[in-house]
Amino acid sequence: MGNVLLKNAVSNVVAKIWSIISLYLFVPFWIKFLGVEGYGVISFYTILMTLMAFADAGLSATLTREFARVEPCKAYRKDLLKTIEVVYFAIALAIGCSIYLLAPYIASAFLKSESIPAASLVGYVRVMAPILPFNFLYMLYTGGLMGLQKQVLSNALNIGYSVSRSALVLGVLYFMPTVDMFLYWQLLSIVVVTILSRYYLKQAINIGVEKSRFRFSYLKNLWKYALGMMAMAIISSLNTQLDKLVVGNILSVKEMGFYSLAGTIGQAVLFITAPLGMAFYPELTKLISCGDRKKVEEYFYMFTFIVSSLSSCIGFTLFFYINEFATLWLEDSIVPFITTPARLLILGNIFMSLQYSVYYLAIAYGHTKTNVLLGVSMLLLTIPSVFWLTRQYGLDGTPMPYLFFNVIATICLGIVVMNKFLKNQFKKWLIYSCIPFFVCVLLVMVGYCLINNLHVTEIYKIALGCLVVIVIGYVLLFLLCRLFPRCLSYRFFYRISVILPNKFRE
Repeated sequence: MGNVLLKNAVSNVVAKIWSIISLYLFVPFWIKFLGVEGYGVISFYTILMTLMAFADAGLSATLTREFARVEPCKAYRKDLLKTIEVVYFAIALAIGCSIYLLAPYIASAFLKSESIPAASLVGYVRVMAPILPFNFLYMLYTGGLMGLQKQVLSNALNIGYSVSRSALVLGVLYFMPTVDMFLYWQLLSIVVVTILSRYYLKQAINIGVEKSRFRFSYLKNLWKYALGMMAMAIISSLNTQLDKLVVGNILSVKEMGFYSLAGTIGQAVLFITAPLGMAFYPELTKLISCGDRKKVEEYFYMFTFIVSSLSSCIGFTLFFYINEFATLWLEDSIVPFITTPARLLILGNIFMSLQYSVYYLAIAYGHTKTNVLLGVSMLLLTIPSVFWLTRQYGLDGTPMPYLFFNVIATICLGIVVMNKFLKNQFKKWLIYSCIPFFVCVLLVMVGYCLINNLHVTEIYKIALGCLVVIVIGYVLLFLLCRLFPRCLSYRFFYRISVILPNKFRE
């Protein structure tokens, strides 16, 4: 189990690292070919892709959970896939038709531009209409592969899709630098990867000669869990994308592009920590179904410590070195518009990452009510505050509610979930979350103050900052191996952080 978990976690992180590299590497080229306003339209397309998470109705998460369980037989998995797939096809068709028909209203509400004609904006939205349903189906098939512990295969598909939509599209834009061609290439890429993911998933569950059947009883048995996951998907999507939609509604496409660039920097924290959750979630589900409470606690606290370490180390490094990084990444004229929003979003995403361990613990137990109620409360408080702060302070005010309510949500979710499933262990969870948090903020801040006094160029500051991150990583790895010495998956790291230094001293 430990080797599978490590392999899945590593593959998830590698896939996300490539996603980060490709995003940061190719975005400047997209801006070069399409301009900031063109990139703003692409940002709106990305927002819609994220919001499509609500349309999966919790079924992809349900499929992941059911495929990850120990008990299900192959016949059950085949019929369950068929059942959910039929529902997905119906929803996908409804999504595509709705977006196409409502394109004029969507464009007028969220895409305001002085240089791009209104008819062109409507045309862009209509090209997006078939892309979004295919992306939504792709989520279903990758969710099934994740549940079957085929995460290496799933991540290989993700990397191939990422290469196509971010790198290969540059060849198209070189000859035809238009938003239309960018979107047409996205459509081609998602169609191909969706077909491949469906093929590999059916191979993995051994469809065989026996025909799979649609079974309404499966939906009846799973509807409560699926409904809870649907509600969480809707709330999570709105909580993370509401600020961007508000910018598009109140400000302009150009400012949406600026805010999207700030969000891209801030999302680096989630790009690393989110895939770890997908690796640990099937394992937690399996351990809970086996009744191995001791192992559940061990994996839970290890996950908590690792996620806190990664999010804090990456987040605070970006927070302090934001000007240096943004100057190297983008044109100097763009940097002043994104610095403050990016810093606030980075802090908000650090606290979002700290919620992952208790979030996945709750849904592994099949409990979604707490997550839904907390998410609804955050959403109701966020909506008016985002509108007011955006009108008052522009882009600098937009991410303030996201940071504030994520801090509150982290504490509240931790208290409720820990008291329900791991009673009287909230303080222990808080300690495992806070140790890496404070170690990182202290060491990164001290390192930045020392480096900043050297008066060297931005690239040297970033290089020296990376050395500080390596030192912090070693400290956290040492603590991890001291806290979880019995975890066989990390015996290699234990040797590096404990045994080798002792031999060197001898």
